[in-house]
Amino acid sequence: MSSQKLKVRIKKARVVLPLEYQHARTSLVLPIVLMLILVGFLLLPVLLDNKPYFRLMMFLLVLGIVFFFLSTIPWRKAPSPGKVRLSPTSPLKFLPPTAIWILNLAGPICFLLAGTVVILSLFVLGIEPITGPIGRRGGGVFFIALGIAGIFYQMPKLLRPRGVELSPEGVRWWQGLRENIIPWDGLAEVALGAKKKGKRLRLHHRDGNVHSLVPMFFGSDPVVVAEVIRYFLDHPDDRETLSDPRAALALVADF
Repeated sequence: MSSQKLKVRIKKARVVLPLEYQHARTSLVLPIVLMLILVGFLLLPVLLDNKPYFRLMMFLLVLGIVFFFLSTIPWRKAPSPGKVRLSPTSPLKFLPPTAIWILNLAGPICFLLAGTVVILSLFVLGIEPITGPIGRRGGGVFFIALGIAGIFYQMPKLLRPRGVELSPEGVRWWQGLRENIIPWDGLAEVALGAKKKGKRLRLHHRDGNVHSLVPMFFGSDPVVVAEVIRYFLDHPDDRETLSDPRAALALVADF
């Protein structure tokens, strides 16, 4: 689903920014260094071996690892302050970028292709087979099975609804394959927090449950989303406006 990207400014702040949220900082330096070390370790044999099938297999493995790393960045980094992604259709829905799930799918596809290359090298006449632990038939089957499992795991997420949706009935959101909804009369509080240095949007249910949402699931500044939810929690007479996303957002922010 396409989304509209906007830069907004909250008119009146209602949600408290706790210190843990303000100080939440996630560094990408260590993950990047580890990825580069792993990629370098895998590419080194390529420089020492001139077999085309082996080079192709290693390239696909490295590409799969890079895609996997890129897919984890949204888990670590919250969107920039004031930036939101809206669904163009009603009701008001904050959407994550589709690229996240495409990257999640690209990694398993690379592993599947790498395993296929290993198997082909064993059976295609005139091609020198890939040797070593990976070159054994079990190595190819392992990567094929890993790729298929990853594809079957990620594909439903790509096809299902995503984001955080506000309607006159309540707040609905999707995490993976699970759909959640809290009616307005069941929502006690909306807050901001942090977990493992990552920013979180927290929805407090009147039954005592607290739902912690990673910004990746709604692709927008958690402060803006929290302020919008808070406004419509406090102003039930305005909830009919949620059928017009831009009009509803205009009640809370300038853009």
